[in-house]
Amino acid sequence: MAKKSLKLTRRLEDYLEAVLVLVRQDGVARVRDIAVATNVSKSSVTAALKHLADDGLVNHDPYQFVTLTPRGTELAQKVLDKHELLMSFLIDVLNIAPTVAEENACRMEHVVDDVVMERLSLLAAFTQQCPQGGSEWAKKFSDYCRQNQPGTSEQSTLTTTMDQMKPGRGGKIVKISGGVGPARRRLMDMGVTPGTPFKVERVAPLGDPIEIRIRKYHLTLRKTEASGITVEPDEE
Repeated sequence: MAKKSLKLTRRLEDYLEAVLVLVRQDGVARVRDIAVATNVSKSSVTAALKHLADDGLVNHDPYQFVTLTPRGTELAQKVLDKHELLMSFLIDVLNIAPTVAEENACRMEHVVDDVVMERLSLLAAFTQQCPQGGSEWAKKFSDYCRQNQPGTSEQSTLTTTMDQMKPGRGGKIVKISGGVGPARRRLMDMGVTPGTPFKVERVAPLGDPIEIRIRKYHLTLRKTEASGITVEPDEE
């Protein structure tokens, strides 16, 4: 039997995405956490969850954790994939500041057609793999942006990689290098996403592994993983 076509509003897609992210990060999704993640009241979340439950996308009983049905997971993953690809494209290809990229990706993920997303994905991969592109192309484009947007201070912010951070120092994730493969997906599933604050808790004597605090929990990274994460350190 063919699946019934659902036309979800932007807000309902945001709720599905929030549940998926919370379950992956914390193991569970609660109404209060969904409310914080989507910046709405708990009563609004409860009403939306009833709507989503009626559509067969979430499982939710009062005072219980929220879970996604298989179809809800499928739709939520589609929205999250769009968000992550748009973030990668805006930051890695267009050199947009993470905070601005996050705001725009949140809006764009609900309206961009699949065919456009596919082409954006191919273009992002092409700029990384093309012999005449890669990191040198990205650096030249970054320099070009700074030259033509002198008033945009965020573009010239001092950055480093996470493996260079000392214990006790914190900052904000700027971008994750290495394309959109399994390694990048693993990091983003653990909450390592552009614009997210973090703090380095501990570094092993030889610099590997590195323990950080991010999104209220501790995460251990290999040095090779941390070296691919560009960060903006907090001011000392």
